[in-house]
Amino acid sequence: MSQPSITHNRVELKYKVSPGHAASFMRALASHVSEHRFDGEGANRLPRARHYVTTVYFDTKSLDLYQAVRASEDNLKVRAREYYDVHPELLELATSQSQVVRYSPVLWVEVKGKHQGRTYKRRVGIPKADVGAFFEHGQVSQAMHALQKHHSKNSDEVIAELLELRSRYPEPLRPSCLVNYRRTAFQNPEGSVRITLDQRLACFAPAADLLERTRPLLREYLGSASYEEGAIILEVKLTQAAPSWLEELLQTARAERFAYSKFVTASEATYPGALRARAVSEH
Repeated sequence: MSQPSITHNRVELKYKVSPGHAASFMRALASHVSEHRFDGEGANRLPRARHYVTTVYFDTKSLDLYQAVRASEDNLKVRAREYYDVHPELLELATSQSQVVRYSPVLWVEVKGKHQGRTYKRRVGIPKADVGAFFEHGQVSQAMHALQKHHSKNSDEVIAELLELRSRYPEPLRPSCLVNYRRTAFQNPEGSVRITLDQRLACFAPAADLLERTRPLLREYLGSASYEEGAIILEVKLTQAAPSWLEELLQTARAERFAYSKFVTASEATYPGALRARAVSEH
């Protein structure tokens, strides 16, 4: 049975931690909360499978969403996520990649923002083959409608919100940058405490045919990284005050709290020249 997820009205705290301290932190964490794994369609349920996330961030050609986040005018992000699992112990036995990698043919398209210090996230599953037409033309396919029957009750509301966002900007939303990382997640049964550790995080520029590809968005298929993060990014997501045991574990792990945005990091790594030129022109 899957646990509830925290997708709205939560506080997010972000920390940077060294790989060595992260390992001991996770061992200690396991005595308080359980590891939480993606269990949707295509999930790899074999033990010791490694869980990865590829996130595609959408923005206009003029980077309007990035500029708004940087100016603290808005914290709105539009992104699509693909989850996949890799089982390294099958590498020597496998005769095809499909035997090693499990992934879902659905992209989770999300609207994420912050209001009065609390984060909200709304998402909808869209068949991968339909994401491009949805963002480019606002096309809602029959497959999209059929998929919603098996997912969130407010899927239609999220689709309407995404369609409104398409028309909000003078330029169309398109894939702007990507991040890929290996994620280990922990969560309590009530869903009030969620802790994620992201390692081997790297940023990439999107290929022109990104949304036309049918194969999974594996790191190996994303090209050369524009940025690689050496530290592990630890995120704490809470709907209530942090428990005392968590504060003690963070202190023991020497976790350094900092302001961090994967979207901002990836945008600046992907478009350094354009952003520098804009900064000069504005001064």
